[in-house]
Amino acid sequence: MFFGMAVLIFIGSGWGWWHFVRSNPERTFYAAVENSLRTQGFSKTVTQESGDQKLEQGVQYSSGAQNVAHGFTTVTQTGETNANIKTEVISNPKEEYIRYTTINTDQKKPDGSALDFTQLVNKWGKADSTRGGDLYVETTLNVVPAGNLPADKRQPLMKMIRDKQVYKLDNIQRALENGRPVYTYDVTVATETYVQMLKDFDKATGMARLESVDPATYKDSEPMTFQVKIDVWSQQLTQVNYAGGQRVEGFGSHGITRTVDLPTDYIPIEELQSRLQAVQQ
Repeated sequence: MFFGMAVLIFIGSGWGWWHFVRSNPERTFYAAVENSLRTQGFSKTVTQESGDQKLEQGVQYSSGAQNVAHGFTTVTQTGETNANIKTEVISNPKEEYIRYTTINTDQKKPDGSALDFTQLVNKWGKADSTRGGDLYVETTLNVVPAGNLPADKRQPLMKMIRDKQVYKLDNIQRALENGRPVYTYDVTVATETYVQMLKDFDKATGMARLESVDPATYKDSEPMTFQVKIDVWSQQLTQVNYAGGQRVEGFGSHGITRTVDLPTDYIPIEELQSRLQAVQQ
């Protein structure tokens, strides 16, 4: 009898810890932020619409043996000019490779002839940068920054995020999505403290891409607002909706890494851009 009671008490206390402590909405949010700061890999999808243009993008980020963001993007334009452009990008802290895999458009040259993109499609262009490839930077400097920081750098950053109240949470909703509990937060971010967080994160990664940025210049900027979704069980970020709903970012495959072979046959990115300009003349 005593043993049975002890088991029931243990089970009850475990449920209470899970329900009131580990799955507490605020605790879950900050756990997801910290998990993002110590991730080895994740996937990111982006959908963005503006007027007659739509962007769809999928990116795989990996850290560790290879720090890389590998992305595929489709840009579609409708209206007076119709176009469908697909690109592939391999981006890391030192360089970026980009190629056009598909270019379809009904745009014509000034003389009325069709545009010929054969000198562009599937030709890799390479850009070197001391500040990192554009896609790599964009993938790591999210609304919630992402990287694989060691504890001695991650913990001070988490303290700054909490002390400065970078994220203010409101209107928290809990629901089931695909059979899993998900918290949805309305998040307000003060621009100055957000920039300071990104600068501190950037410094912690050793990149120092934002070294010259002064967060104080954003003191009077309007706060930014987002809707953020987090999986309660895994305590991982799953979605960010930007104000207005024109851009939605999805996150998944947390912890998964992939190795990407860098192109060996490429031209300078400036030459690739020159070829694109030449086609339109």
